[in-house]
Amino acid sequence: MWLDLINFLNKFIKESTRKNLIYASRKLPCNISIFVGVIYNDGGDPILKVWFQYGETAAYNHETPKRIKYGVGLFCEVIL
Repeated sequence: MWLDLINFLNKFIKESTRKNLIYASRKLPCNISIFVGVIYNDGGDPILKVWFQYGETAAYNHETPKRIKYGVGLFCEVIL
């Protein structure tokens, strides 16, 4: 299972396409969520703090840990 997850994330970051999302739905257990975000412009400050907020309502009563990201590009978080 974990090898499938690592391989999926590596492939997803290299080739962010709909095809990868279909692969994930077939290979990963149902109780895993993968959030993927992208920074297009860092506003001149390449050291960024990133996280995701989520929940069942617009109140977004959950959030992922805050992490440091350097520069533009993809970032992701896995929720088990």
